[in-house]
Amino acid sequence: MLVVDARHGLGDLDRALLSGYLTSSRPVLLLATKMDKFAASAQRAAARAIERDVAAAFPVSVAQVAVVPFSATRRIGIETAEAVLAAWLGESAFDALRSAFRTRMARTKKRPRVQGEWREARNTLDRIGHNRGRPLREGSGRRCRLAE
Repeated sequence: MLVVDARHGLGDLDRALLSGYLTSSRPVLLLATKMDKFAASAQRAAARAIERDVAAAFPVSVAQVAVVPFSATRRIGIETAEAVLAAWLGESAFDALRSAFRTRMARTKKRPRVQGEWREARNTLDRIGHNRGRPLREGSGRRCRLAE
């Protein structure tokens, strides 16, 4: 699996990785990420541009590469990527892998960082009294006020 920013297309390092990997005759899933930054027609154009770059750089091995437009934030291409992986691994192996991943994610307390999480962490520290040495006045949550 190779992850490429669709806004920038294939870079020199991407081409070098592909040239080294395609010689093994194994299939490659190329995820063209950041598709949520484009309109629908621009998404198709960006995916086609990456497909053309792959075809131009590796004409013999172009059939080994599956380009999937992808965005995790808008959930674009997740089903397509899963279908490609399931076809390569076999349905039962893919289902076992997906089940193991979901079980592991359910057990971990960590979660991906989201925008505003640092602000929430700072507000929590403020709430418990760690605000640059200044004590807090009454209040809780995001609306607690500092003592003058």
